[in-house]
Parts: sequence; C-alpha cells; structure tokens
Amino acid sequence: MRYVSVRRLGLMFAGICIGALSSLSIAEQCAQIDCDCSSLPSAAFEAACKLNESRLKKSCSDDSVGLVGWCTVHGLDAKPVAVSTKRKPYYSPSQSIKTDNKQIEAELWSLRHDADFVVSEAQKGNASKAINILKISQKNARSLFDKQNSVIQVWQDKQKQRRIVSAWDDYAEGNSELAAYWSDKLLGLEAETAKTTELSEFGAEQKMLVRLYLYVGQLYEYTAFSYEGQKDWESAAKAWSLSARNSAQLTQVLIGLGAEGKALVRYQDLTAARLYRASVLASMADKPEMSYQAASEAQAFKPDQLLMDILNADLPS
Repeated sequence: MRYVSVRRLGLMFAGICIGALSSLSIAEQCAQIDCDCSSLPSAAFEAACKLNESRLKKSCSDDSVGLVGWCTVHGLDAKPVAVSTKRKPYYSPSQSIKTDNKQIEAELWSLRHDADFVVSEAQKGNASKAINILKISQKNARSLFDKQNSVIQVWQDKQKQRRIVSAWDDYAEGNSELAAYWSDKLLGLEAETAKTTELSEFGAEQKMLVRLYLYVGQLYEYTAFSYEGQKDWESAAKAWSLSARNSAQLTQVLIGLGAEGKALVRYQDLTAARLYRASVLASMADKPEMSYQAASEAQAFKPDQLLMDILNADLPS
C-alpha cells in the first residue's frame, strides 16, 4: 500500500498547542513545561501527571532539539497539550458586545448552512467543491470561537462574573448544537461514501471525509471549552469524548490510506489528549466510570500505565 501524506490529503494541523512553544529557545521551551498537575481532582491523576511532567522536562533538557512530547494527563491550564485549539482572545474596541453577539448568532446560522451545502455538493459528486466549502467553513468557525472568547475577555477584564457565566451558557448551547448538526451530516456522508468507494482508495471523497472528521472534532473542542467556561464538567467531558471519537475515526481512515510516521502520530496524540482531558473532567464531575472509560480508551493512542494501574487499584471490587 502506498504512503499517503497528510499534506497530500490537503490537511493542516494548525493551532496544535504543542507548537505554541516551538518559537522559543530550547531552555525557554523546557522552562515553559507545566502540566498543571496540582489542579487535578485526585491523587491518581496528580501522580500520573507529575511523572509525565518530570519525564518531559528531563527529555527536553537532555535533548538538543528541545521539547518532544506533551502533557498526557493534564490540568485545564497545562502546556504543552496536543489539542488543536490554541485560544487567542481578541477584541476590537470599536465594536460593542451587543454587536459582537449579533454577529456570533449570524455566524452560527451561517455555519449550519455550510453543512447543508457540503452535503448537497457531495451528493452531486462534487467532493472537491465540498472540500472548498469545508476549508472556508473551518476558518469561519475558528473566527467565531475567537469572537466568543473576546467577549468573555471583556467581561473578565470588567470582573463581571454573572455576565461571563451567562455568555458561556449561550455559547455552549450554540456551539453544541452546531457540532451535533455537523456530526449528523457527517454520519450521512460516511454511509454514502462507504457505498461507492473503498477505504483504501485515495480520492476527493476520502479527502473530504478526513477533513470532515478534523472539522467536526474541532467543533466539539470549541463546545468542550465553552462548557469548561460554564464549569459544566460533565458536559465538557462528553464533548471532549465526542471530539476524540472524530479524531480516532480520522486516524483509522488515514491508516486505511497508508499513512504512517509523524503524519499518523500527530492525530493519535490529538485523540489521546482529548480523551485524557475528558477523563479528568469526568472525575471533576464525580463520574468515576465515565472517567475510567475515557482514560482506558486513551491507552490505544498514548498509553499511561501508571495512571491505569492507580485507577484499577481504586476501582470497587
């Protein structure tokens, strides 16, 4: 089977938070490592986190190339992590928050219609055109999430806690509905593509599916971050797990297409990071079974044996 590169598939792994430290010197990269272990909800998570953080720092200082790896089990403010969303709030003082929120509502509506356009073009056999719509939609969704964060930042600067909670409530609902809408469309396109093409075939349909998995996973990341802002830990954990499901499926498609090496590892890391975060959040929500399930699923992508040993020991007999 021939090797298929991520670049050839037309994918970019922009925004991964591992890369956020790459512009620093090696010494600066090593100093920036902080897996936020002390914030974790249990001794099991903290122990696994501290061990991984120690290994990261040691390998960083010992290795002439600098940072290699990322925080597996991590707190919510950890860095580096392998999720794909780097949060960079911005705000234009010339616009009011009311105007921003109206734009956010309009963009949510527009992004839902993008899904309809993608399905329409795919059903016509115009996968390449569907991909072009997807590329634009991905950029617009990133802009939407940035705009949401910029509004939150304004309320934080003004120390308006009730406004912050209210905004995250609205954004979490809108982002969740958007992600679910795209997910439903993706399921339909999966079924249609399976009828007409083999997984190992390389073509526009496979490029479209891979980009869809990446996009829907990102939409669930935005949703998860919104629930975190709302401090709805259980809903955040579920969103991270849904995000991981999409990157796991993306990984399987890439394997079927012959991808290997770094092109594959980065998506395996992405899936594991999402699942470990889901596990931590489920524990914060006092959902031990959900937490264990997410951590167990992460082992297929980036094992952490210490964590699993501790979690297994803590399970009721």
